[in-house]
Amino acid sequence: RLESPQGPVHIMRLLDDGKPSTTLTNGFTALLRRRGEGATFEVVLYGNLVEVCDHLHRAELIPLRIDMEGEEPCHLSLPLAELLPEELNQGHSSYRETQTFDDGDATLTATLELTGSANGPTPDVGFTLRTRVLTRPGEVGLRLGGVECGAEAGTAEFALVGASSWQTAAHVMEATELTVVDSAQEHEAVLDDLVDALRCASESAQTVVRQVGAGPIALEVQVALVDLRPRPPQPEADPMPSGPRTWRLSVNLQSVKLTNRAGSICLKYHYDILKQSRPFRTHPSVAVRKNSVTHIPNAFCSYTLDVNVAEAAEELEQQPLPVEVWHRDSLKGDEAVGTAFVPMGDLLRSPSRGAGRCLDKHVPILAPTSTGEPTARGLVHVVVFLEDLGPARGGRPGPAPLTLTQAPAAVSAPQGGSGLPAHGGNVRETQPYSVAFELEMWKRAEESKFKSHLREIELTKMAALEEDFQDKERKRQAEFAHQQQQLLALEKKLRMKFSDLEARERALAASERTLARLTEETNIQASRQASEASEVARRAQRDAEHRIQMEREKAESSMKRVENLEKELAERDRQVADLRSRLEEATRPEHFQKAANLQVQLELRTAELNDARDRAAVLGKSRDYFKKCFRDACARNKAQPGRGDTTASAVAEISECLRDLQGQLAPEEPQQWFSNEAAEERRRLLASGLYGEHDRVILALQAQAQGLTA
Repeated sequence: RLESPQGPVHIMRLLDDGKPSTTLTNGFTALLRRRGEGATFEVVLYGNLVEVCDHLHRAELIPLRIDMEGEEPCHLSLPLAELLPEELNQGHSSYRETQTFDDGDATLTATLELTGSANGPTPDVGFTLRTRVLTRPGEVGLRLGGVECGAEAGTAEFALVGASSWQTAAHVMEATELTVVDSAQEHEAVLDDLVDALRCASESAQTVVRQVGAGPIALEVQVALVDLRPRPPQPEADPMPSGPRTWRLSVNLQSVKLTNRAGSICLKYHYDILKQSRPFRTHPSVAVRKNSVTHIPNAFCSYTLDVNVAEAAEELEQQPLPVEVWHRDSLKGDEAVGTAFVPMGDLLRSPSRGAGRCLDKHVPILAPTSTGEPTARGLVHVVVFLEDLGPARGGRPGPAPLTLTQAPAAVSAPQGGSGLPAHGGNVRETQPYSVAFELEMWKRAEESKFKSHLREIELTKMAALEEDFQDKERKRQAEFAHQQQQLLALEKKLRMKFSDLEARERALAASERTLARLTEETNIQASRQASEASEVARRAQRDAEHRIQMEREKAESSMKRVENLEKELAERDRQVADLRSRLEEATRPEHFQKAANLQVQLELRTAELNDARDRAAVLGKSRDYFKKCFRDACARNKAQPGRGDTTASAVAEISECLRDLQGQLAPEEPQQWFSNEAAEERRRLLASGLYGEHDRVILALQAQAQGLTA
């Protein structure tokens, strides 16, 4: 049930892109029927609840359209997986789930209800998949899609949910995986041959049987059409008659198919129950191509038995009919291809058809491998018919003898006497003998004419049959040649298609490799360019931030410099005003007079300094002379001992002289007022800005002050 507050809900179909999932989804949506005027849709499917849920899982989604009032229709998909349970066992018989979906434009409330239809409607037909494990039966399990089934007895059966015809069964099988679950690993069966057979099956067919491979394991897969319509109760089949009876067992080996090789094939079998004097062998051998069904000529034989089938049933169950497949070679010995074992027990369990029972079966050809496990090599189509001929008659039944009912003329004996010759007469001359002789001759003549007539009829019939056979043989050969030409042309087309597909597959693989390489290179280049772009962006951002910071610092320094310059300008203005005042003061007449006086005093002091330097030089020479005299006196004193008083007096005298000399050499006390005045004048002149440190006036004042200080 689908409900939406925005408007009515309609189920749509996906665009057919040839994919199995799309075909399965469209096939499932085509089966949904609207019930009443509401938004409720229903479908009747064949299978148990687990198989139906698995089928809905593989259908994946339902495309929907919501007609919204005053707006464009809204398209959305309903995911069936969200409505299905995560776990479900075979014991469940019903299920219900409601979910609300919102994609922004519309809101959808979906309710899924699965109910067993024990009392409700049932589908007209259903399809079942029966599998039989040929290799290691009972040791592996089988899984069809998501439904698992153990194969303890070597067989398993699944329902093909959603299949209503052979074509839809092919679509279901194409979208379904058949997996063989081994103890060590899993093998997926290749179902291409079975899918092709289902597509080509006629509407009147009841079963399609194919042998498939799943790794090292061989399977016989049979898809059967099941009529599920209710039928009136049928009377029970008559049981097998008891007691000794005469039976005719007919075996017809109709065709053979080889899956691994081609060869010249003949079939042979020997069955102990038939009490054959020699094995039955088909002749001549026929050429069988690989994966092609070939008719076997002269492969029919019937056997008449006087047995009690009820007592022989156990022997038939335990002993299958072995049909050996041989490859005939004129240059080498015959080679055994394999053996097909026909289960004769199925013949007794088959439904009764009038006075007999029929078993029509495709039996796999098994051959041992190097590991000892049998592997399938092909199929043999065998038809076995068991016919009841009635109670046993002690001997082998045969046709009743033919008898003559009337002679052509009546022959009567003479009226008198016995007609016998007298004693000693010749019996050949008697009338009875003559009558008997004529009768015998007539019988021989009639027999000869009857045989001649039969030969003529036989020749006519044989000629007609021969001509009919020749006509049929010519038609068969022409049809065979035509079919062979068609098959060759079809094979040629298929080979061309196959080569074209291989070329396209190689080109596609090369394109995919090139695309992968280009994608990888593009991704690498894009990542490199993205990293480079991000690095350039980061670098540009850092440079911009740095430039902004520098501009800010420049602006701040410019503002500070402007402030400093303004302060410096104010200071300069103040200094200019001061200098102007000093200049005005310096340009006064009193200042020039004072400078002239200082110049005169400087010259006088310079002359006095020169005189003092000359006197100091003279006194230095006197000092040196007295030092020499003192050293000589000391030397003489050391040379003349005992004259200590004289030495002491000499030392005292010399010391006195030195004091007098030191007093003479001491310079006069400089005039402190003059030195300070000279230094102050120097500073004032430099502060005026009119003189520099290297001007002659400034140097003279500096030298005068230093000399006076020294």
